Amino acid sequence: MKKFYLSLIFAAAFASCTSNNTYTITGKFENYRSDMVWLINRDGTIDSVATADGSFTFKGTVDEPMFAYIVDNPNTRGANLTCRFLLEPGKMKMSDMLDYETYVMYGTKTNDKMAAFAKKELELTRYYEENEEKEGIQAEVDEQYTEMLTDGVKDNYDNLFGLSLMSDLSYELAPETVVEMLDRFSTEMKRNSTWTRIMSAAEKKMKTSTGKDYIDFSQESINGGMISASQVIGESDAKYVLIDFWASWCGPCMGEVPYLKETYSKYSKKGFQILGVSLDQNGDSWRKAVKDNDMNWIHVSDLQYWNNAAAALYGVNSIPANFLIDCKTGKIIATSLRGANLEKKISELLD
Repeated sequence: MKKFYLSLIFAAAFASCTSNNTYTITGKFENYRSDMVWLINRDGTIDSVATADGSFTFKGTVDEPMFAYIVDNPNTRGANLTCRFLLEPGKMKMSDMLDYETYVMYGTKTNDKMAAFAKKELELTRYYEENEEKEGIQAEVDEQYTEMLTDGVKDNYDNLFGLSLMSDLSYELAPETVVEMLDRFSTEMKRNSTWTRIMSAAEKKMKTSTGKDYIDFSQESINGGMISASQVIGESDAKYVLIDFWASWCGPCMGEVPYLKETYSKYSKKGFQILGVSLDQNGDSWRKAVKDNDMNWIHVSDLQYWNNAAAALYGVNSIPANFLIDCKTGKIIATSLRGANLEKKISELLD
């Protein structure tokens, strides 16, 4: 009897060791008429199952949590119905269609948090759409979304969802703040490649934050030949140089062009210069944008898209981005001068 009892203990222990990485996912795509659904991640298909009137069940094991999708088409570009969630051990259920094609997942602590965040995100999007004509609505919504991201990160320092939110939030915060928040993540999350990438970008940005020396670089001019930042900053009549990272394919960048042109027109003869660094990869598109928009300042590029060497030096991972250099000291005195803030800053310096 004692021997049988011990065997049960060992069997239970073995079962717990082998089953703690299992998952079960149930759900239903409403009004779905196809006979298959797919479970995928960024590397491809994990599993596929038949449906019964849109209902399905996935069962399997996962060694470590990962972001995944349930879709109605293994080719994500052709998918109409999707659910993004964290694939991890546990029982999960897909429900709550947020809109006509997007669902959320429940059942584990992290997925419950992701679902709650997705609902808030949708509410904010609808608020923006309903008040799109309201003055200052973009700034108001941007501020609320940044606050949402910040709260989300602080509530998820121990999981991949927190890292995902931190990746988005890092574009909005000073690099020093990013590093401070990254330090609060769990030891496990600090081993994740996403954490490493965000930290590396923040450390690069700290080297080009306000008060730091500008970093020199050389790239090919739009007119041929190489031009360095030090050449432009060292021009005899240059007092302030804006190093501006942009691309012809970037809508927000082209939206900044009128502000750049107006400021350049008013202050170029007083010592203001712009060094445009394009993240284009098509030379014809780059040159056409410059010509068609009368962007009559200095332009360079290595046509390497996001691998632009100067952008890497300055920690640029989103555009438009810019850095204002005081030519007398070689110091960066301002960053991210967007819209009317650019002319405001230059007028303070040169008027």
